[in-house]
Amino acid sequence: MRVDSDESDSNLHQLLKIKAEDDTNLNCLKRKENVYTSPEIQNEMIKVMAQQVLRDITEDLQTSRFLTVMADETTDATNNEQVTLIIRWVTQELEVHEEFLGYLVGKIDSNTLTAVIKDVLLRANLSIHKLRGQCYDGASSMSGSKSGAAKQICDIEPRA
Repeated sequence: MRVDSDESDSNLHQLLKIKAEDDTNLNCLKRKENVYTSPEIQNEMIKVMAQQVLRDITEDLQTSRFLTVMADETTDATNNEQVTLIIRWVTQELEVHEEFLGYLVGKIDSNTLTAVIKDVLLRANLSIHKLRGQCYDGASSMSGSKSGAAKQICDIEPRA
């Protein structure tokens, strides 16, 4: 949330000042004309951090023998369909984890949803053949027994 106060009070600026104490490359933050707090740089930093979080999650997922894909769809106030994709997995110590891996906005049909699931698994370097479960809401595009995403995934990996 942005407030109309001095930028030097922002969480990002304070975090960068602390980091500058250890990293001499960030000493330029002490100048008024610094560019590390511009909106473009902030967005780039957020993207880099998000990619690192996804890398860490997918590294953990590599150790799992079996996965379950979960997708839930809803329509927002502007009538856009939104789908969240979550992977559920269990560690060797039998700890259950659910990890958010993707979010899709737009027209969602069974072919699109199937393609998105396959793409998310591919980008996470996970084999579709590790899938042993699917969890969808009751929408026919997701769980339809003739042409829904669940059926299309089962055509590729029957054990899912």
